[in-house]
Amino acid sequence: MSEPDREKLEDELVSESTRKSGELELQQLIQSIDGDILSALQAGAGREVVVEEEEQREYLGYFICFTLAGESMAIPLASVQEAGQLQVVQKLPLLPDWIPGITIIRGEIVSVVHLERFLGKAQKVPTAGHPYLVIHGRDIKIAVTVDGIIGTRSLYRLDNKESRPSRFFAGWAAYQERDSEKKISLFDVETFLSSRKLRNAATA
Repeated sequence: MSEPDREKLEDELVSESTRKSGELELQQLIQSIDGDILSALQAGAGREVVVEEEEQREYLGYFICFTLAGESMAIPLASVQEAGQLQVVQKLPLLPDWIPGITIIRGEIVSVVHLERFLGKAQKVPTAGHPYLVIHGRDIKIAVTVDGIIGTRSLYRLDNKESRPSRFFAGWAAYQERDSEKKISLFDVETFLSSRKLRNAATA
C-alpha cells in the first residue's frame, strides 16, 4: 500500500472512530435523561419553586436543557416523556415543511416537528440519528427535533431585562456548572402545544 493510500485509510478510521464515540456519548446522555424522567414521574415531580434565602435564588425545578440554532433552551422535565434519536421518518403529503413526517416510538405513531424550522430559525431537514424530545400536554404528544441535548439541570430564575425573543419564550433562567453561571432561555411548552399553528397541522 502506497504512503498516500495508507494516510487516507488512517484518516478514514479516525473519522469513523470519532463519529462512533459521539454517537455513544449521545446514547449514554439519552439513557441518563430517560432515568431522570422516570424518577420524576415516580416522585410526581412537577414545577417546584424553592427560594434559597442565602443567595436569594428562586429555583424552578429540573429541566431538560438542549441547544437549538445556536441557543441554549430548557423544557420542564415534567413535560418531557422521552429523549432519543430519530430512526425512520415516514413522510406524509399536504403537511407544512416543519413537519417532516411521522415516526414510531415504543410502538406509538408520533408526529415529528422540526422545531428549528417551526420557529423560523433554519432550513435544514433532520435525518436519521438526529436527537429529539417527546413532549406532551393533556391531549397531544409530539416529537420535536433539537440540535443537541445538554442534559438535566436544576434551574433558578434569572432576572433579565432583555426583550422577549419569541411568543414561545417563558423567561430567562440559569444553572451552575463548575465555577460559571450558564444562562438559558425557558421554552414555553404550554403555549407551543396549544398554538393553533401546531394543532391544525399536527392533529390533521
